[in-house]
Amino acid sequence: MSAHRLQQLKGHILPEIKSTAMAGSLSPLTTHVLNTAMGVPGSNMALSLYRQDLPTNAWSLITTGTTNDDGRCPGLITKELFTSGVYKIRFESAQYWASMGQTSFYPYVEIVFTINDPGQKYHVPLLLSPFSYNDELEAIRRQRMAELQAKHGDASNNQQGEEAKQRETDMRNTILAQVLDQSARARLSNLALVKPEKANAVENYLIQMARFGKLGGKISESGLIEILEKVSQQTEKKTTVTFNRRRVMDSDDEDDY
Repeated sequence: MSAHRLQQLKGHILPEIKSTAMAGSLSPLTTHVLNTAMGVPGSNMALSLYRQDLPTNAWSLITTGTTNDDGRCPGLITKELFTSGVYKIRFESAQYWASMGQTSFYPYVEIVFTINDPGQKYHVPLLLSPFSYNDELEAIRRQRMAELQAKHGDASNNQQGEEAKQRETDMRNTILAQVLDQSARARLSNLALVKPEKANAVENYLIQMARFGKLGGKISESGLIEILEKVSQQTEKKTTVTFNRRRVMDSDDEDDY
């Protein structure tokens, strides 16, 4: 992420406490969406709030809304309706990106959380780009999964590891299919047969660019060739630096004799 976008996001995050207190005075639950690809608030994003009913575990819709110019949605729920239980906020991420002419890896994003003390105030932030998202609850879920894997031993770890690798592969293939046209995809597949390391480097470059919203539309074969040349130049620079460092070390060794 560029320094400019980081500075923009910082400007939105720093006044978090003050803004949340003002916007959330009528609601014990608030949310804030940030578009990390552009470094701006995620405005005009449709969302809906649900509560899980017991004992059926079915989801009941509480309210729907749209984020304002600051990426917030004030008045999600009243104090009277805010009771203990399991809640879910669904963000219509695909519609949001489509409104700006971009595709999205996730058709929607759902954040599920438990409220044990409805007397407190809660905030659910969402950092979003076309091909990734991050939230505090997701980080907690991953930590819990890691704890369970450690508890159940190597067999569970191996299975979870294989599933994680498969999900990563599926995600990479989906992103590449969305950013490359047919001719570029075929050329990259041919490259993977003869130079798998170089093909992997190009894929990583494309996925990174896509996640930060730096690709405007599908890339043609000629566009892919330009990227191949750029990646090759970067690789050559790294190799040259490493080689020069080794020469210096060898010279130092020779001086010792």
